[in-house]
Amino acid sequence: YQKLTYTLRVLLMKKVNNRRRDYIQSVWTELERQSNSPRFVTGIVKLEWQTFASAIDHADLREIAKYLDLLHSGKVIVLQNAYSKEDCEQIIKSCINWTTQQSESFSPTVDGAPDFYQSIDVSQASKSFYSFKRIQKQFYLYRWNNDPYKLFPLADKTWTRFKTMSGWSADEFCANKPSDGVVDRLHIHHYPKGLGGQELHADPPARQKFIQGFNLTTLGEDYYSGGLYFIQGDNCKVFVDEHLTKGDGYIAYPTVIHGVEKIDCQSTPDWSMGKGRWFMGFYSMDSDLSENRNRGWPEKL
Repeated sequence: YQKLTYTLRVLLMKKVNNRRRDYIQSVWTELERQSNSPRFVTGIVKLEWQTFASAIDHADLREIAKYLDLLHSGKVIVLQNAYSKEDCEQIIKSCINWTTQQSESFSPTVDGAPDFYQSIDVSQASKSFYSFKRIQKQFYLYRWNNDPYKLFPLADKTWTRFKTMSGWSADEFCANKPSDGVVDRLHIHHYPKGLGGQELHADPPARQKFIQGFNLTTLGEDYYSGGLYFIQGDNCKVFVDEHLTKGDGYIAYPTVIHGVEKIDCQSTPDWSMGKGRWFMGFYSMDSDLSENRNRGWPEKL
């Protein structure tokens, strides 16, 4: 009897998940058919993470459709209290420890690619392998490696919900390797005081329907100016970090123009990792073995 009950429960859950996935895909298709992808931000909406996650977990299709409509209309959704301060400190500490155990390196996203970290400084910013300029220390991790600091379980607390909201299964791409085309890559960035930032850019909505990230530090405590911003219709900047504290996140449609304003621009450049802005983001991306690879692009106003 217990085995039968378990089997029925699994089948019911699979049916609910498939219905939710199909519904989300249909909503995205209709939104993208009805209007062009947004280029400018139209406002900020704040939600408790648990409220957002609960709507997804319980397949509340009305609430989910509301969130998708907000995103496609150009809203940035701020997700409050997703991670604890202890989680954020653990992630930062793990990255700092990584730098004491291993030297900087770089690898394209090909089969067998290792996790790596590297500093992109002023001299390298315009020569970077990446599609738009940035100054930051970046830590990149892949699922097929050993995850020595156990960061993927922390990431998946939120990443699985974001995949669902993009119309995928919660574990989509998790077993993929670069030769399969699309892979998951966990990004953790440190933006140093007096230097760190990212060029104005936009991203493709091909694999995930919104950009997503979490602040691991707090404006006004760990740094005092700069940070994430979006562009609104009058070309003015709308800063988001002032609405975030450590452990809060945000999502926005990828084509909404955004960048990272230089952190503490009046400060002497300082790469010390105990200072500055820290960020964690998730990307299901085309590997370097993909044909017609989708990539972000720099934007000019």
